[in-house]
Amino acid sequence: MFLMDPRIWKWRNNGWIRSPWRLKGLVYGIFDTLKNGGDAASDGEAGHRPALPDLKKLTKVKPESTAVVTLPYRPIDVFRHEATLVEKVVHHLLRHLDSGHLFVADHPVGMESRINDMMKLLQIERNGVKMVGLVGAGGIGKTTIAKAVFNELHPKFGAATFLSNIRESWKHVLSKTQLMKQLMEEIMDDRVTQIHNLDAAQRLFRDRIPPNKVLIVLDDVDHLDQFKVLIGQRLPRFASGSRIIMTTRNESVLSLCKVDGGGTYKPELLDCDQSLHLFRRYAFQCSHQQQDMYEDIQRKVVAVAGGLPLALRVFGSYLSDKCDRDEWKDYLDKLQQTPEQDIQKCLQISYDGLYAVEKEIFLDIACFFIGHDQVQASVMWESLNWQPRSAIKALQKKSLITVRGDGKLDMHDLIRDMGRDVRQAEPYKPWIILNAFNIFKQPTTTEA
Repeated sequence: MFLMDPRIWKWRNNGWIRSPWRLKGLVYGIFDTLKNGGDAASDGEAGHRPALPDLKKLTKVKPESTAVVTLPYRPIDVFRHEATLVEKVVHHLLRHLDSGHLFVADHPVGMESRINDMMKLLQIERNGVKMVGLVGAGGIGKTTIAKAVFNELHPKFGAATFLSNIRESWKHVLSKTQLMKQLMEEIMDDRVTQIHNLDAAQRLFRDRIPPNKVLIVLDDVDHLDQFKVLIGQRLPRFASGSRIIMTTRNESVLSLCKVDGGGTYKPELLDCDQSLHLFRRYAFQCSHQQQDMYEDIQRKVVAVAGGLPLALRVFGSYLSDKCDRDEWKDYLDKLQQTPEQDIQKCLQISYDGLYAVEKEIFLDIACFFIGHDQVQASVMWESLNWQPRSAIKALQKKSLITVRGDGKLDMHDLIRDMGRDVRQAEPYKPWIILNAFNIFKQPTTTEA
């Protein structure tokens, strides 16, 4: 368990709890409170560490004390240095004070019924190890459904992890190793063992099976090899009650991974009412706007989207700052002129409507900066006088990119692919050259 102190929760609510060095100062302050039986000399908010208390005496504090030290019991001699105990406390706080909930969607229309359908397939109340597949076209909301189910279930499991975007990560050795590292950290609770290559990670995970039931989500799997490396022969050795969820566009992958037909969920496209509701949530983001204006055009735009949540979100976001009927009509004409079922061409219309700098930053993100820190990427753009903050806000408003809770840039894989197609079509393709250079920089490894 953990130190339960009001200051911890104050920090958590302010979003500061993710800063290890600030948190360490706070932990020292709480220990000082416990030692002196009163207010701490410092609660760490100024970023300064108070004098180190005699932490060996703190082991005598009973768990039912008012300030409550509820660390897992270990003899103090295990910690050779007093600072090591503080490091241990910080580790536990960082891991457990974060709720672990994933961002699902701004407007999760139709999500409740889809969660219920998945729950019926998962049969959480039953023993044994079960694997469920979630299959459908890109943009239909597979990842969104998987995240919503994960949020619902992960507190009920001994350990849980959500491995995102496996198809894209599998193109790079370092990314594959990072996925295995995430498995070790979140399923085995091992953040100490150094993992330098994929083979070593596989051996470690093969030899160490978690004792408690686990929940693992494999997002966007497109090849049997990915399942073999990440789960493989370990599946029957997981504790009874464990559940594996796999999302994919290719139903044959589920068959190869031994997911039977009764364990496969195919989400349906949104119906007309749901589509119109979702479109309006993005198109009319201001309360003063009348949601029934241009209703004839609305319904035609929604029809082009074909019930695909991603398309509805992008279409609605594009029109959110358009007030003139002619602008709406022009956009509808462009959508209707695209080849039938070519969703990427429809998405590109939103890209075409960007300013020049916004286009460049969008393409940079699509080709280079997915999963990278927004602030670090912005340093480069600022050096070019591109005003990235306003550009990123514009891209977010048009639903072309998202910024995760940890400040990293992200976008849907269909939008990413559209951006890369645009860049590839240009006569000069520096991003392809840079991508090749990065591949040569990666350490070679023998894959299993």
